[in-house]
Amino acid sequence: LSIKAKPKKHTNQSSSETADGQWNDESRRSFIESRLNEVAAKQETRRDARGNVVKTARCCDEWLTQLEKSKIALIPQPIPPKLKPHWFIDWASKAPPPQRAESISFTHVINPFDPGSDNERRRSMQVTLRSIGHAQALANAQGILVDVVCAIFGSDLQFVKGIAQTTACNYVHLNISSATLLPQFKHPVMLPMLNQILYAGFLKGKGRYLIYSNIDIGVQPPFYIKIARQFQLMPDVPVSAIREEFEHVEPAFDVEHSIARRGQGLAHPGHDCWAFPRAWVPKLVLSFTMVGVSMIATDLMQALHAISGCRMSLLSPKLTFHFVESDSVVKHPGNQRARNDKIFTGLYTAWNCAQFARNKRDVLRVYPDYQQCWFSQQAEWNVYSYQCAATIEHLPHEFKLLWHNESITHPSLSDCNLPSVCAQCRTKSGTRRIPADLSSPKPCGFCRCSGDLKKPPYISLPAKPAAAEKGDAAPKRQQQGKPHAAATNPKPTQQRTT
Repeated sequence: LSIKAKPKKHTNQSSSETADGQWNDESRRSFIESRLNEVAAKQETRRDARGNVVKTARCCDEWLTQLEKSKIALIPQPIPPKLKPHWFIDWASKAPPPQRAESISFTHVINPFDPGSDNERRRSMQVTLRSIGHAQALANAQGILVDVVCAIFGSDLQFVKGIAQTTACNYVHLNISSATLLPQFKHPVMLPMLNQILYAGFLKGKGRYLIYSNIDIGVQPPFYIKIARQFQLMPDVPVSAIREEFEHVEPAFDVEHSIARRGQGLAHPGHDCWAFPRAWVPKLVLSFTMVGVSMIATDLMQALHAISGCRMSLLSPKLTFHFVESDSVVKHPGNQRARNDKIFTGLYTAWNCAQFARNKRDVLRVYPDYQQCWFSQQAEWNVYSYQCAATIEHLPHEFKLLWHNESITHPSLSDCNLPSVCAQCRTKSGTRRIPADLSSPKPCGFCRCSGDLKKPPYISLPAKPAAAEKGDAAPKRQQQGKPHAAATNPKPTQQRTT
């Protein structure tokens, strides 16, 4: 019985109110009792089959009588349904002890470029590279090795070397862009492909884990240390770091300013920094998704959720940041380039939508349980938000087939993620697999056809070097004498390490 129970006011009951206009306790108690009496008056008593007295509502007595006499349908079910436990329950019961911090190492791959006359973007890349250098030095001092890979176009090399003077970067040249791979688009913007950037970090990196982040996303000094702590506990669960956004920054904004303002920025809900095992790169179901366009994060999140069994650690302890001189997109979503730039709202977004649709079909064939993953529903909402169904009309016919998830039966096309190019590389059947080569003008090694889904990896890796094969025979000559150092402690090759 609520003490706040209060009957409706009537003009002839003003005597029940107190001086301040509130109902007194006696009036409230009588009102509650009258309501309980009204409910009791609407019920009647009867005896059930066991002779017990029960109260039933008069309005439903006839219906209950019919229900007692009616037959209830029984569904045959020999095995009762069993609710699948959450993955964390199973993991916690079998979790190994935390790994040592010295066993964790990172390869951070980024894609810097020459922004031309865009001074704000130029300054953001400078701050990003400096912040990576600061965090790298702090991590190396604590035994966490970090190496940086810069996947760039040849025309951007001179500019990137100028802004990366404080960060040791291993440069990898890309030869495929949206302008060279898709000349029918007739747009001068050179955008790299996500699968090639990740492969550059896989090929040239040395770390156990790979980190990919947008080039305008800076990191705080404890970034690598905090990510390493997460992988010590959950070594096979990918990580997505949520950034904070600083708006209306001063022209001299630098790494020191971001450290001083840490925790005071705006919380951004998007994803633009990921960490996962480097050995996963050839096994990810990714295609030629363009970097810098809508749906790029959705495509990578889909691939990571699929391979990890719908597991992802979303970290938001203000480890990454982004700054703008004007209003932030957090408060003003209309400032996003994906919403107001015609290039990115039409043609290029349609391309990423088509690649995402083909990737999802292949993901469900390789990982059927992904259909029950929460992110599969979130991805469908992203497809609707970016109006993929409307923008897909900008694409040629072969890419529309990818969007509609139809099998491609055409004399000059293949049933692959890049139909026309892959038909030239791997023939129409798709059985021939050419090793991946970042310097090649055609991305033959990155073609993923329907016949490849049961035979990972999905990136055709190059063969082992001949020098390694000759070195394996050398210890055999010394079996009779003192064993060679290489025989007792053979040095692992690059592929075994990964």
